[in-house]
Amino acid sequence: MMWPPRTLNWSGPRPNAAFSMCGGVDVIASDERLSRAISYLLPKDREIGLLSYFTELTDEEVVQRVKLSRSTVQRRRTAALDKLREMLGRDV
Repeated sequence: MMWPPRTLNWSGPRPNAAFSMCGGVDVIASDERLSRAISYLLPKDREIGLLSYFTELTDEEVVQRVKLSRSTVQRRRTAALDKLREMLGRDV
């Protein structure tokens, strides 16, 4: 199933980056600061973090898409969120 691109609304005025993931899922970051922070994530953490937090996929659907164990997906999702919080502050 193809998911439509999701826009992450932050405080920025224009789209700065689109992140493509497995299965044709795209996430568009609307803020330069956010897109820069996302781009600094390790690719494996970025994909799982974006699939987990910015699409309507369930945990099981993320596991099936990336073909990893549930515990690995949870660990990488947490790592992505922790890194974004470190770069952007606790409001993430």
